[in-house]
Amino acid sequence: MNVIKKYIWLLQKLQQYGELTQKDFDRLWQNSTLSYGKPLDSRNFHRWKEAAEDLFSVDIECVCSQGQYRYRIKRNSNDEVTNWLLHTMTVSNLLEEYKGLNDSIILEKVPSGESHLGTILDAIKYGKQLMVTYHNFHREEANPPALVNPLCVKLSDRRWYVLVDFAEKENYRRIMALDRIVHIELQHTSYTMPENFDAKTYFNDSYGITVMSDVPTETVILKVPASAAPYLRALPFHPSQRETRKEGDFVFMEYRLKITEELAFALLRHAVRSEIIEPISLRKKVKELARQIIDKHNL
Repeated sequence: MNVIKKYIWLLQKLQQYGELTQKDFDRLWQNSTLSYGKPLDSRNFHRWKEAAEDLFSVDIECVCSQGQYRYRIKRNSNDEVTNWLLHTMTVSNLLEEYKGLNDSIILEKVPSGESHLGTILDAIKYGKQLMVTYHNFHREEANPPALVNPLCVKLSDRRWYVLVDFAEKENYRRIMALDRIVHIELQHTSYTMPENFDAKTYFNDSYGITVMSDVPTETVILKVPASAAPYLRALPFHPSQRETRKEGDFVFMEYRLKITEELAFALLRHAVRSEIIEPISLRKKVKELARQIIDKHNL
């Protein structure tokens, strides 16, 4: 078995149970289909623990509780990318462990494109340009190959995207879906990352992948039924989400966002139960989309 899967298994059990003794780990390991019934000795346990800490940049601390030494993941010990990577690999590990339950596991199909991800990340890491042939949904044929400088990648709504500057067009920045890239090739020529460019800051006030630098950031307020609020608390609509107040059976959620078509479409599915209080421009956009739906489905 791939040794990394053992490290992931160890971290997954700590995430699942919170705190575990070494004896707990041995019991869980022997009950796992990954162990083939073999015990987890102390030497292997500590080796896996140290390797998992190094690989995923986490801190596993040992605390004495009720006369026993227990292990747990130290809070805030890893960053966003590491957390996402650990989550993804944990799910992959669980699916393999329980692959006998294939008929009971239903997955969503994700568009292809990951095959280009390694090439793009190599280009960003080493500062190399890319030659990209791109075919969007609005053209019958692919665009001519273009020389681009990759700035960052983003996962949005189950699709991977890459933000690029076109090397031969001044101030021409675009975002490309990886599954629409027909061909990509790493170049020997180098580029310099724009001064003061920060990927998180660039997308900070935007929903999804639409970034409009000439559009001001506004305060968006949603009036949400108290019964629906737990869903937004568990899965925030946007990282800027802030719960401001409660009034009767309603909760008010506040966001800092640029008003775009992509945002309006995303809010449309919430509009049945939630009300857009501010800004009026966004309220009108969603109302217009709803009107178009009514017109198309008029019976």
